[in-house]
Amino acid sequence: MSKILTAVFAAMVCAVGLGANILANGDFESGTSGWTKPVGKGVWSFEDGKGRGGSHALVLTVTEPERETWQFSEPIPVEPGTVYRLTGWVKDLEIDKFHVGIGVVWMDVKGKRIDERGAKRLTDNDIKQDGWCRIEMETPPLPANAVTCKIFAGVGRKRLGTSYIDDLVLVQTASKPEVTRLYTSAYRDMAAAGEVRLAATFFASPVRYPETSLRGAFQIETTNGVRRFPAKLADGIATGSFDASELKEGTHPINFALGTVDGQVLGRRALDFTKVRELPKRRVSIDDKLRTVVNGRPFFPLGMYWSKVTQERLDVYTNSPFNFIMPYNDTRRESLDLCQKAGIMVACHLSGCAYVARQPPEKREATERHYTDVMIALKNHPAVLAWYLADELHLDYAEFLAARHRNFHAIDPDHPTWIVLDKVRHVRGLMDGFDVIGVDPYPIGNRGWPTETTLALPTQWTRQTAEAMFGFRPMWIVPQAFDWSWYPKGKEKAMAHVEKRLPTRAELSGMTWQAIAAGANGLCYYS
Repeated sequence: MSKILTAVFAAMVCAVGLGANILANGDFESGTSGWTKPVGKGVWSFEDGKGRGGSHALVLTVTEPERETWQFSEPIPVEPGTVYRLTGWVKDLEIDKFHVGIGVVWMDVKGKRIDERGAKRLTDNDIKQDGWCRIEMETPPLPANAVTCKIFAGVGRKRLGTSYIDDLVLVQTASKPEVTRLYTSAYRDMAAAGEVRLAATFFASPVRYPETSLRGAFQIETTNGVRRFPAKLADGIATGSFDASELKEGTHPINFALGTVDGQVLGRRALDFTKVRELPKRRVSIDDKLRTVVNGRPFFPLGMYWSKVTQERLDVYTNSPFNFIMPYNDTRRESLDLCQKAGIMVACHLSGCAYVARQPPEKREATERHYTDVMIALKNHPAVLAWYLADELHLDYAEFLAARHRNFHAIDPDHPTWIVLDKVRHVRGLMDGFDVIGVDPYPIGNRGWPTETTLALPTQWTRQTAEAMFGFRPMWIVPQAFDWSWYPKGKEKAMAHVEKRLPTRAELSGMTWQAIAAGANGLCYYS
């Protein structure tokens, strides 16, 4: 961060103070001041008498089912390494389950989006007699490259209705430095020998704690006693490495401590690492080169998404180099038997397990038991390659996914878990919930979005995914093998501009080899 920006943020903190509303015109009493010009005639408006207690309000009315519309505040300076809390009030006139989405998006110095979070209507936010419902959210500690943020509000397609927004408040909360996560490059944090790389993530406000004032160190017990070695710090990441051969056999903690040059300790984190004489023989595992190993032999996963498994489809599929499938909603033993006979392995679909968090508490236990029972029943089947735990999951489910991941590890240590995301920026935040990651760049006719229609997208996403995971986890990338115009059934108007065609053979080849050249350790085409 430049000295000028640091000075600006420091001045802002002193002038405004923690806990003060930094959102200009969040009550909309000054009309459009502080907000961008409403997008679309008759969609957004600033109206008197529609707010709480008869005040002004921001009003959104959507009458076209294929319309997607958003409203943004003007940019607001933010301080990296700190947390921001948004609260406000919303009143919906529900038509076709209309709910406006509100949240915070933060950007870098060039105005490029880094990430965003949406506000929630929590269970204790009872709708008052006047129809208003309280919303709230907190950002994570903002990264070092965050310079500004905006408040956003809007709805996606197929939403009809009117919503009123009022009394939005954005405050900066006190955020102590913290070490958030600690990872090793070893599969399941276990090794017999060789270099093991370490990465710890942390945050500390660069205004209060310039990077030159920080120090970090790892500590681990070796055969020659406790070894302490410095970490390299850059952009909220501490890195280091050690030789697993130096460790005593058994499980013991690796520690990381973040501090200052004058000896102040700002945060700590530890994880249990296991040194073994030799690695356990698993049916499927990941080696130190991030290769998949099946029954002791290297295996490059080359597959496709399926629906139901039938013998007729397998007869066609096996006349090809493909060696596995990911069938949605088909985890029957009979299907696994057919695949085994055909020489095809299966990533078993359990991706509903993460969405149990949406269910009422009284239903969760039965649903969780269902997924556990499926895994117990099938884990010893020779056709099982992996467990598919999540499909394009949001960060709101990070904690729940991590709990399922740990639970499934305990039930079945012989197979990896795999998830696929459509947002590369969410990879690190969900890293506690998977052994293998996939992302799904679909550039050919992708709804006309300029940032996602370049044929170089597979290269970009694969490289960014590897960087997000410090190169510690394998990637089974999901190339596009479909025509985007097939997707929006009932959304023909919204998708009228989409180029209606499949990727050409050359484009399929290009996307495939881009992913491999960028580091993919497997492929699973989506059609």
